[in-house]
This record gives sequence, structure tokens and C-alpha cells, in this order.
Amino acid sequence: MEEISEKRVAEVEKALGIKLYACQRDFILNGNRGCPNERCTGYTTAYCIKLLLTAGEPIKLWDPEQMKQLADYRGNNFYWDFFRKYLSEHYEQLKAAGVETRLVEFKRAKDGEYSHYNRNFNGSRFI
Repeated sequence: MEEISEKRVAEVEKALGIKLYACQRDFILNGNRGCPNERCTGYTTAYCIKLLLTAGEPIKLWDPEQMKQLADYRGNNFYWDFFRKYLSEHYEQLKAAGVETRLVEFKRAKDGEYSHYNRNFNGSRFI
């Protein structure tokens, strides 16, 4: 996977149909946390984009423990589920637009279709 560049950020903006704020772009490109650490500031969007564009181990949406570790907020027990769905939406939009991303697993491949790991993404495929 190529390094995150201005060109890739522009592709992401086009794929998602959004215009990123300067602090979001700075975080994605340089890791500088310039966005205020408050709700509705765009940090989660920038964080999801950075996760998806950064090379690494596959993101396992079916694994609650990994999602709790990756989530950018740990204030309650329900946020990680929101974060998982938000991340999956961004992934699907980027993938549909042909933007190269990190592998995201929607289902645990070795389990059956209706296992407790896979029930929240029933109908989604293992990608």
C-alpha cells in the first residue's frame, strides 16, 4: 500500500463526497492531532480514514475486543459498536470508488453464517 499523500487524501474526499477540514488533513497526513477533542469536530472521520489508509493487520469488525481497542473513544460500552459501523461504511465507500485500503474482515471466516461473531453483519460478506 502506498504512503498517505495529498493525492490519496483528495481521492478519499472524492470517494466519500466530503471536503476535509485542515485539521483532519493534517491528522491523516502527519498524525498531528489538531482537531479539538470534542464531539462533532470530525476527529472520528479523520481517524477512520487514517486507519483504512495505513498498512497493517486486517481490521476485524467481528471482533469486539479489537474494535474496543481501535475505537477513538472509550467512555461507554456502546461507542465501539457505532465506531465499527461507521468504519465499515467508510470502507465500503472507499472500496467502491477503487481507493486502496487496509483489509477489513466483516465476518470471521471459520464460523457459520449465524454465529454470535457474525450476527451484526448478517448478509455482509467476508472481504
